Amino acid sequence: MEAKRMANMVNENVFTEYKSSGTITSWKAFADLHTGMTSLAGKEYATSKKMAGNLVETINDLTLSRPDWLKTEEISEDIADLEKDYKKLMSEDNTNEDKFRRDLEEVNEQYDDLIEEVNETLERYMKISRDATEDYNDEMKDGNAKEAQEELDKGMKKMEKVANDK
Repeated sequence: MEAKRMANMVNENVFTEYKSSGTITSWKAFADLHTGMTSLAGKEYATSKKMAGNLVETINDLTLSRPDWLKTEEISEDIADLEKDYKKLMSEDNTNEDKFRRDLEEVNEQYDDLIEEVNETLERYMKISRDATEDYNDEMKDGNAKEAQEELDKGMKKMEKVANDK
């Protein structure tokens, strides 16, 4: 993905949206997973089992629908772990309520790990963006337009390196 497009996708608005709502508009499966996992909390066994079963398409779509700028090795690993634990949760032999609850807790832990990694990735992007903008502004104050552009270009290159699992 070209650097300017990536910079436009990863901006303060995306960060603010995610911090306030827990969702990323450009990653629908992640937003749907957030809604589904949140709604599972405190439900009775039968309801939990049915609601968890409704997440199959959402979980299967996490990898395919993930925006390029979130294709990091760490996020890929967290999605794979979540998929593995979800399959265990939804296996046909998982008919015992206690086992289901334990497996659901594992899925919740993997979901929390995914959220943590998304947070860290967004933080990396925002730090790169803020640093590049600050360096750009400093150079512009000194009347160095060429050096200012170079600072932005360096920031874009750093952003491109964040998404390393494409």
